[in-house]
Amino acid sequence: MRPTPQLPLTNLQWPILNRIFLFSLLLALPLAAIAQTNSSAPPQPSQPAASPAQPADEAKYTFNLNMPVTEFLDKIYAPLVGRTPIRTPGVNKDTAITLETVKEHPLTRPQAIMAMESILGMNNITVVNVGDKYFKVVTEARAPAAAGPLSSNAPGPLLGIGKFRTEVVQLKHADPDHVVKALGSLATYANSVIYIPSTESLILRDYTDNVNRMLDMVAILDMEPEEPIRSEVIPIRGLPAQDIAARIPPNPGQTKIIVDERTNSLLVFANDEDMKRIKKIISQDDNAKEIR
Repeated sequence: MRPTPQLPLTNLQWPILNRIFLFSLLLALPLAAIAQTNSSAPPQPSQPAASPAQPADEAKYTFNLNMPVTEFLDKIYAPLVGRTPIRTPGVNKDTAITLETVKEHPLTRPQAIMAMESILGMNNITVVNVGDKYFKVVTEARAPAAAGPLSSNAPGPLLGIGKFRTEVVQLKHADPDHVVKALGSLATYANSVIYIPSTESLILRDYTDNVNRMLDMVAILDMEPEEPIRSEVIPIRGLPAQDIAARIPPNPGQTKIIVDERTNSLLVFANDEDMKRIKKIISQDDNAKEIR
């Protein structure tokens, strides 16, 4: 096959080709600059993937066991709390620990720990946390001497049942002797409740559930007492008693003033402090009787 002959460009076609070439060149220059900028820019670090939300503590623990306490602590309790046991003399290694739960109602991890500590407490065995890695295994009788979690004026109920702990609470109003005597009925040991006069504080050392009951009792006994209200009849001289009563600023609370027009006197119900304030106001009036 013979090649098709190329015809020479005419004078009219040359200007058109020149314009197309110049337009292509102008379009290519910005694209080349952008490509060079992108190649010289440092690579941007990839954004880390959002961490998945931590699932809530699932209710997945069920138990049906009966085993010696040493095996129970090593294989069941210690892995659950993430601590290593430190055994002290006096704990009977052959004590059998029985724990049964309902399969239809599994426990969360905190609930399982509370159940285990409660079962241990029922067998006169107490676990006391030491630092972040260990827990002591002691008999109930030695628990007060063991170091345990310490808190002061806890804002709410302490968690746990069979765990031994120490709580310090400061008294503000109540008689300490009365409080110590009242708490004695809730205490496990004779020295579970100690009063420190220098700081007016109570040291409560007992199982968590007992300490919670003691704190509730302290909150009731240590309430600020209301000042007693007394009544007094104050005769008024010269001016009407109604006018004198109008000069006494109202005071919120249990203070009450009744005008007796027949005897031109005021019947005042108030505590001692308010009574003094009201008498002072009345005594400042020239027409009032002298008030003793």
